[in-house]
Amino acid sequence: MSNRFLVVERLDAENDEYYMQAYLRDDGAYWLEYRDGSMDAHFRASSRTLPILAQIFTMWFYRLPGWRETLTWTAWPDESED
Repeated sequence: MSNRFLVVERLDAENDEYYMQAYLRDDGAYWLEYRDGSMDAHFRASSRTLPILAQIFTMWFYRLPGWRETLTWTAWPDESED
């Protein structure tokens, strides 16, 4: 597979630091990241369930409440992974 990323940016935001992206890993899991305006507001979660990712992207896109509660998010980059 040549393209493993999906990136959605907020065009109505005050800068280009508002986006959500997913990456398909070799093991079939997805990394999901979102940035909420700055590097200090950059988070990551993981899931193997594509419908959950679609739900989160949709809720984020339409600014619906509750999308953050669907997965466990950690600050990115996670310094403990070194």
